Amino acid sequence: MFCPMCGFSESYNNTIWFTDSQASEINDRICNHATECFHDQISTIFNKYRYSRNDIFSISYKPERRPIFKNYPILQPKEWDIEIKCRKCGKFYSVIGSAFFCPFCGENNIEDIFEKSLIVIRHKLNFEKIFYHDLNNMPKNVAIDFSRSILEHCISEVVSCFQKFAETILKNFTQDSIRVNDFQIIMKGNELYNKYTGHSYIDYISEEELQFLDIMFRRRHLLEHNMGIVDEKYINGVNDFSFKIRQRVIVNKQEVSRFIDIIEKLGLGLKSIVRAYS
Repeated sequence: MFCPMCGFSESYNNTIWFTDSQASEINDRICNHATECFHDQISTIFNKYRYSRNDIFSISYKPERRPIFKNYPILQPKEWDIEIKCRKCGKFYSVIGSAFFCPFCGENNIEDIFEKSLIVIRHKLNFEKIFYHDLNNMPKNVAIDFSRSILEHCISEVVSCFQKFAETILKNFTQDSIRVNDFQIIMKGNELYNKYTGHSYIDYISEEELQFLDIMFRRRHLLEHNMGIVDEKYINGVNDFSFKIRQRVIVNKQEVSRFIDIIEKLGLGLKSIVRAYS
């Protein structure tokens, strides 16, 4: 088996593959089975001696309702909403969120789930409807922080999904060592594609859209590594004067939605490079 997130592999029968909820369910069933066995043994022992008395002591036994043990299959959680068919081994599997490897053969399937991952992230942008009741019952400052954290997390997820996708696509064209973190910097990824494929990002998106991606990727870096605080490097890098140094980056839903749209557009373009050369 292979971990669909990181590709870690271990034998299929190894118990490390059990999730916490599965391990808990297994332990509950073991206890139920043991209880049933114990009940049957006690009933057998005292079946002929439900009431016994002599001069020294007396024993009485009244059995309660016999426990029933059923070892039915542990069902798939409803949260496993993304179904994937591996292009290599043909097996189907489901995951929660993003996955990069087939759990059966280890094939990297990032190309197949890139768009599905973006769909999941888009659904998160509807958090105001999903958490409408909760947001209205939160203190206003807590509700604002809650909403902000979801939007910022969506940005990080988009970057994480794209960087692995872009790295995987590019490996079809070179045996050189390519670092996945190179694609956290949008302009560096653009240079790598131009070098190894002869195609740059602006073959699929506009110059203005590329500049917008540069801003969003740099904001993600501030959010991840500088608590969102704007520094001089950010200002000089993208000429984004909507914030001043030592201010905190603020993102809105429209920006995040546009970010997803452009990344999806760019991703489709990069996939077309592989199709053109296959």
